[in-house]
Amino acid sequence: MRSFNPKTDLIELNCWLIARNAGLLDEKDLPKMGQIVPGVACGFIVTTDCSTCFLECFVSNKDASKKDREDALEKIARWGEKMAAILGYKRLLAITEAPTLLKLAENMGFEFKNIKLASMDL
Repeated sequence: MRSFNPKTDLIELNCWLIARNAGLLDEKDLPKMGQIVPGVACGFIVTTDCSTCFLECFVSNKDASKKDREDALEKIARWGEKMAAILGYKRLLAITEAPTLLKLAENMGFEFKNIKLASMDL
């Protein structure tokens, strides 16, 4: 696992998104702090100016083995948890519907809230 570098890793991330029929991302769409397990998965921490930050844009290579994907996503999520604490955040949120990430969040001790998410493109 290493820091995500958009100059070299964005193409790989977008290939994973294409394989999942998801929209492509541009460098400006990504948070500054991210990790990647090359060939397997990546994820990011979105920092804010309050006491809450987010785990975001977790994407895996569907051609990698299920175990490799799960292991990589957990490593990246644990990195995000550690970074949030180091940076002084008091709350870490994750928004997902992906079964693998829901299971990971449960294993990490996240509390599940029954919320609706509203979004607007500007």
